[in-house]
Amino acid sequence: MHILLAVVISAVLFLYPLWIIFKRAGLNPQLAFLVLIPYVGFLLVIVFLGAMQWSIHGSGPGDRSKPDNSGASL
Repeated sequence: MHILLAVVISAVLFLYPLWIIFKRAGLNPQLAFLVLIPYVGFLLVIVFLGAMQWSIHGSGPGDRSKPDNSGASL
């Protein structure tokens, strides 16, 4: 019973962040379930995210796609 609980907790700890990563990358977030495939799931996710073209929308604070014209020029 304890092993099942550990597996469920581990799955949730991996699935939620990967779901967010896939969604922000503009991909289908359900691809995060690939991590549940034994032995090769995490490798598949890494290869899939590394090989795909990400559609970045620039909605975060770290967006550097546009120049910041708010400061005074020196």
